[in-house]
Amino acid sequence: MLDFFIEKIKNYFGILTLTLSALALYFVIQLSFKKYNNEISILLKDNLAPSFFFVFIISLYILLISSRAAINKQYSLFILGRFQEFLFLKKTKKLILPAITFASYLFDYSYDNFKIATGSISLLFTFFTIYTFVKDISGTWLQKENNNFILQSNLKKPEIVQDKNSNDLIKWKNKLFFRPQKSDWSIYENFLISKKINQHLQNTESILCNAKIIKKQKKYHLPENLFIYAETALSLIRAKGALLHNDAKIRLASDLFCRAFENPSPTIEVQQTSYYASACSNEITQFDISSKNGSYGLNGFDLLLNKESRVLNNFQNSTLSNHMGGGTLAITKDGKIIISKQGQRSAIDSGMLSPTGSGSFDWKDLKKSTTFHQLIVNGLERELIEETALKSSEIDKTIVLGMSRVLSRGGKPDFYGITLINTTLSELNISIRASEVGFIDSHNEITISGSTTEDFKEELSNWLQKNASICSSALQININLLIEASDATYNSISAHIGLHHPLAR
Repeated sequence: MLDFFIEKIKNYFGILTLTLSALALYFVIQLSFKKYNNEISILLKDNLAPSFFFVFIISLYILLISSRAAINKQYSLFILGRFQEFLFLKKTKKLILPAITFASYLFDYSYDNFKIATGSISLLFTFFTIYTFVKDISGTWLQKENNNFILQSNLKKPEIVQDKNSNDLIKWKNKLFFRPQKSDWSIYENFLISKKINQHLQNTESILCNAKIIKKQKKYHLPENLFIYAETALSLIRAKGALLHNDAKIRLASDLFCRAFENPSPTIEVQQTSYYASACSNEITQFDISSKNGSYGLNGFDLLLNKESRVLNNFQNSTLSNHMGGGTLAITKDGKIIISKQGQRSAIDSGMLSPTGSGSFDWKDLKKSTTFHQLIVNGLERELIEETALKSSEIDKTIVLGMSRVLSRGGKPDFYGITLINTTLSELNISIRASEVGFIDSHNEITISGSTTEDFKEELSNWLQKNASICSSALQININLLIEASDATYNSISAHIGLHHPLAR
């Protein structure tokens, strides 16, 4: 019930704030006109009641902001995101400013003997309230340039590690580190991929797919050594034009390789985190952070590694948010693969082609998930439905292809799949929802014209090679995992679109 209420508030945030602002303004006017016998001339001559004017001004200003938010969905999300950021950065103490303003105004209304004191207090705190609102929530008139820290990319700075002949050594963008022992992680573009884990994820009977989900009681919170950079990190993402809002996400808190092979376990732990927590932990690993006075702050990439051994931390030992996400490719009955183009408001891969549905998993995806496989499928299908306006009845099934650790995003886990749609492309009513405008620009398709699975793979490979420059890394890895998918997966594809496959029945 609470989740439902919160979702409704998010969907109608603009209308809600407009209504509340209008009521507050009406309340202020009624009190003032009642006190001064409904004659404005008397009010204007009262030099001891300046608070009314300023309370009226700020109420009117908030009403105008709310009106715009009610009309413009994207602006509504911007205001909501800024308010969520206000809370995330623990600036809630500033909420006392408008409370004191209105309280002093009401006191002035009730007790004539305290006009000078209450009027002065109201005037003072109204100025602070306006300043705080404009600077921290509604706009950038008084916004600091880049807070207290400077972020510079660290991905091109070479590092030296003595043990260069080790088979466990990995080099990525001049960064050297060691794979966890006994693992088979290998690098593709910005991703670490384990073939063994992907084989397990494609097998719905595996111990990994059937592992039970255990929710940690405590939510993930940013460590203190990262929280000091939080405002800078969020400002950097917003400066790129991204529209941010803070949803509850799923943090993977168990090491998959260990769960599948070294120490087989029937459970996988997850923890509630948030998108802002990820932006302030995983996303800053690609930067060196220093204070504006020139002193050194933090080498973000080191957050991925064990300090002594420089071995890549697994999810169980990591201090980062590591929220789960991924993408799925929708395949229609007539062999069309639908792909999306990310909008300018997207924080990741803006303007690039991406999987049909892609994004991060929401905490609410756990509601109908008891196993790890169900969680991945529910997360992928929800993203697909949100970004294409497909109906759940149009989805036949989703097949999980595998996962990766995204090095450019702090090694976070992303999962990939294909979703078989039970109608043809012409029968679908694919559209962009109002809430996704700015995040998704358009939907396109890849046409598969061959009659065999080998033709299917070859056409996909040729398309990817031709369009690699405009494809997001997520789309590239999704397609590559599809090309390398198991025979069981191609049995399902063959039956779905009528391909000839040697193992198809």
